[in-house]
Amino acid sequence: MRKPTTVRRLSVLAVAALALAGGPLALGSAQAATTAAPQAVAAVAHPASSGLAARTTQVWIDNWTQCEMDLDTDDVSDGRFTSFMEPDSVIVNSTWSDFQSESDALLHGTEGTVSYHLTKCANPANNYKSFWLHWDNPYVGANSYSTKYTSAGLHLTQTGGSGDNAVVYFKITV
Repeated sequence: MRKPTTVRRLSVLAVAALALAGGPLALGSAQAATTAAPQAVAAVAHPASSGLAARTTQVWIDNWTQCEMDLDTDDVSDGRFTSFMEPDSVIVNSTWSDFQSESDALLHGTEGTVSYHLTKCANPANNYKSFWLHWDNPYVGANSYSTKYTSAGLHLTQTGGSGDNAVVYFKITV
């Protein structure tokens, strides 16, 4: 089963944040809950990792295609997806999505791939165009990213992606 939608992810995180904050009843008042919960939400909304990972890669995909993006494949060949940060099964037009992988063994990095195809496009000629994205954040050496297209016309612009705990941003246009 695919990851919950972003709204559902945030709901789960809000419940977790309230639990971390002691919950509204434990705090004694609704006002106390509203002041403590935002700090707790900030702490869990985008976890850096499980806390034990030597390497993490957070990938942001910004959909500017005038299409919906549907997930075809997702795989982490070295490491694992961070809990609650798996790739979304659908990225709606004019929105973004993020996911993150992390190392899960001593002296290992993280590496994986995702692929999406376009559907429900404003221009029907763009339906079923797809892209493949690969990331590699090794324990030793430089990070690398690769994109492949199954059809012409998709443009991916990459920003960032360096360091042990990398954050990389891909803007996708047609």
